[in-house]
Amino acid sequence: MTDKHSVILEFGHRYTKCGFVQELAPRAIIRSVVASSHGKEVELASLSGSQLDQAFKTIIQTIYFRYLGVNYKERKVILIETLFTQNNVRQSLINVLYQHFEVPSLLIVPHHLMTLVPYMVSTGIVLDIGWKEAMAVPVIEGITLVNSVKYTPLGGKAINERIHDELIDRKAILRKNGVEKVYEESDRFDDFVLENIKVKTCFIAPFERGQLMLEHKAGLKEAPDNTPKDVYFHVDQNNTLLIPGGLRESAGEILFELYGEEETVATLILEVLLSCPIDYRKTLASNLIITGGTSMLPGFKHRLKMELLFLVKKIEKYSNNIYIDKFMFHPPLCKENYIAWLGASIFGSTDVVAMRAISRDTYLKTKGCFVDWSEWRPQPLNKI
Repeated sequence: MTDKHSVILEFGHRYTKCGFVQELAPRAIIRSVVASSHGKEVELASLSGSQLDQAFKTIIQTIYFRYLGVNYKERKVILIETLFTQNNVRQSLINVLYQHFEVPSLLIVPHHLMTLVPYMVSTGIVLDIGWKEAMAVPVIEGITLVNSVKYTPLGGKAINERIHDELIDRKAILRKNGVEKVYEESDRFDDFVLENIKVKTCFIAPFERGQLMLEHKAGLKEAPDNTPKDVYFHVDQNNTLLIPGGLRESAGEILFELYGEEETVATLILEVLLSCPIDYRKTLASNLIITGGTSMLPGFKHRLKMELLFLVKKIEKYSNNIYIDKFMFHPPLCKENYIAWLGASIFGSTDVVAMRAISRDTYLKTKGCFVDWSEWRPQPLNKI
């Protein structure tokens, strides 16, 4: 049993990743949904209580038998979780793995620390831009500065909402069953269609053009010229949508629009630097790691860097306190949406897992007590 590679699971708001230790990529990335009694798909994040337990049983059963093809009683499990994982979700998942699937042992690892593992660094800022939120987490010498973590509700979901609103505002043309009409609120597509529109047609505009669009939105200037071409997007065999070129470049602007006290993905990093010890700010700014599916939009990293340089020079709050003129991003070693999974795959091949993992027998003896990552301490050697 000890020679068999552990299973790595990562349950996100949108997608679930699964695979084995010492592999370079997940075996599968599937949607975090289950079928309801009415036949509709329900997201795991919207469930609670016994419904959540049953949903985890269903999706884990699918993972083991359809994608991994192994016996869950013979494989140790490494579970990746974020700082914002709800306690009821965490406890439900632990109970299901130990009591229903009877896994031999379980280790829960922090998402942001696993993101640092592939880069072999112990100090840096992890900017995770997922489905519901963007979160900047500073780590200094392997220690998470929890009080300095910054968060804003900007992510893939916010971009989807912007796409839907702009389809209405720009009066996009929808060809439905061969008949053309103007896109309306009643024509709203589900989030997965909007996500496909985002992934296949949208991009992040350069900094200068982003400033022009921001000034136009504020009523200071006219709309910028030379907009991208309109493109046709085939929703299904009966529906085709003409995506306006202006929407393609403006949908992602919601991540960088700065109004008053509101935060952007760029200000998250600067706010983290302000709240960290001054001696570490330069090191943190030189070790920026971007992760999350939303960060995979074309042009995102270049725009983020230009936004950071602009803010530290032009905004008094930052120019008077952050004396940094260089921000360095680590190049991705894999796709940005599974960097943490790759880190867990590397981390899981070390002896540390055997030391930290909680066996099923220990869990049952302690009546469901699970030691958190930050609370773990090495066990003293038994005296002879």
